[in-house]
Amino acid sequence: MAYKGTLIKPDHVPLTWWEDPTTTDADREDAIDEAYNMKLHAEYIAAAEHEKYIDESEVNEWGPGGQPTAKKQLDVYKKSIKKNKKKNIGKGNPLPPEPPVLRYPYEGMTQHTDYLQIDIVQYKPPGSKEKVMKTLNPSKASLEWASKNPEKAKKMFPKGIKSRSVWTGKYNTTFKGALGSRANSSGSSVGGTRSYGLAVRPIKNEGTILLPIPSNVQDGNSVKVGDSSLNGLQAAGASAIMDTMKIDLSQDVGSQFSQIAGGFKSDVLKGTKEDDIKNMALSKLTASALGIFGGNVTTNQLFARSEGQIINPNMELLFDGPTLRAFKFQFKMTPRNEREAQQIQLIIRSFKRNMAPIAKGGTEKESAWFLKTPNVFELRYRTGNKDHKYLHRFKQCFLTDIAVNYTGDGVYSTYSDGSPVSYLMDLSFKELEPIYDIDYDSVEGKIGAGY
Repeated sequence: MAYKGTLIKPDHVPLTWWEDPTTTDADREDAIDEAYNMKLHAEYIAAAEHEKYIDESEVNEWGPGGQPTAKKQLDVYKKSIKKNKKKNIGKGNPLPPEPPVLRYPYEGMTQHTDYLQIDIVQYKPPGSKEKVMKTLNPSKASLEWASKNPEKAKKMFPKGIKSRSVWTGKYNTTFKGALGSRANSSGSSVGGTRSYGLAVRPIKNEGTILLPIPSNVQDGNSVKVGDSSLNGLQAAGASAIMDTMKIDLSQDVGSQFSQIAGGFKSDVLKGTKEDDIKNMALSKLTASALGIFGGNVTTNQLFARSEGQIINPNMELLFDGPTLRAFKFQFKMTPRNEREAQQIQLIIRSFKRNMAPIAKGGTEKESAWFLKTPNVFELRYRTGNKDHKYLHRFKQCFLTDIAVNYTGDGVYSTYSDGSPVSYLMDLSFKELEPIYDIDYDSVEGKIGAGY
């Protein structure tokens, strides 16, 4: 196969999984990325221990994800790497790496710090139901399935693998989701956010970006409304037409028509005199006739000139529909060291990559007839490891615009390595779903100002 000559199997990945025909090149690339991240993280751990990065003043400090003490984090992180390596030996698919975390500033977020958490998740079409995960085991529950599908079973269960989890069933798309289905997911906490736990590569499809609270914290809710007019004659006519459509054909149709006509006449005469109706009709016909000569005179204008009155429009403001909220943020980022400059570059690249339409072909060499929807962003204002009590909530958003000014101080200036000394990043988000009244009865809607 082509991948054997282009992709090198990492040491922690079992050979049976690597050569499994059902394993895609994308899966193998993710495994290589995981090995690369594990190697870099191990280097960060060694550097932190050598330089005594964690000093006594940070022992009791907590990170924004609600982690244990810094020293405890370091111990747990080292053990988790060893544990993951053991889990991957002799098993099926290798364990996926933890969702990456990027952060600016590089340090300084504590249990008492307010910040903006932006989670990146894959878009799901409205009304789409996920497939069902089923564990196939030829020696137990799925023996019948394996006997009917010997070739598939052989691929699913290579030698040495006893069971495998697969997706079964089909997507059931109803083209519309339930009200409130675009609320942020419940998994709001993030993983390790110390310097040795931060990502060293751009985020792809899933991860978290932590930024300071922007200077323009505000929200606004609105609905569409519009004025509507319906004069008395139109209202009486509408009632008569609706009554006509409700006629019972099994009964005496003639008498029903007579009743409807009598009701129409009664409704008309309740609002005005018969002479006024005649004058209004005459003005309407005259206005239409004047159109032949290029005149642009309305019925009300003629009626006002001849009778000194107009037709009451019965104007009323009516609800016309909901609106989608939009949010704009600006962040000024000034790197203070090389690591912080790297984080800023990764943050900018991650925003750009995950807002871009996804080519369904997967690579630049493949033709893509279709484009998949970009990833969505879940925004949260946070205080330490908890949601902020007094600021508003968000629903899932698209990142509609990003603009980066690499001369944040108004003049081009860089460090010795070429990194700009200041950035201005403008982000524009728009929610996927309007805000409904039931959202304020949800768990998030009951906290603080709600949505």
